[in-house]
Amino acid sequence: MLLVTPTVVIPAVFKELTILTAAPVTQIAWPVRFETSAAISASFFITPQTTTIYVANGLTFHDALYAGPAGAMSIAPLLLVTTNIIPESIRTEIERSP
Repeated sequence: MLLVTPTVVIPAVFKELTILTAAPVTQIAWPVRFETSAAISASFFITPQTTTIYVANGLTFHDALYAGPAGAMSIAPLLLVTTNIIPESIRTEIERSP
């Protein structure tokens, strides 16, 4: 599955992606990146099967950039928080995990 967000990928590029890959292309987006990370986690981990969750600062791109591959390798979600706050959507997603 290839995930794209409408705010980053315009409709023409989305259409081209669906032609170029045999994998399903899905758009997931919420108004705020934190909620988007929770929605992606919920989509991939419908029945939580991991005891590992990666958390990165969603206000700076490099945290998620470094944590993303670790999450992919261990088949674990990457959730975004701020330095001082765990958004409610992220809290809910963490509580959903075993």
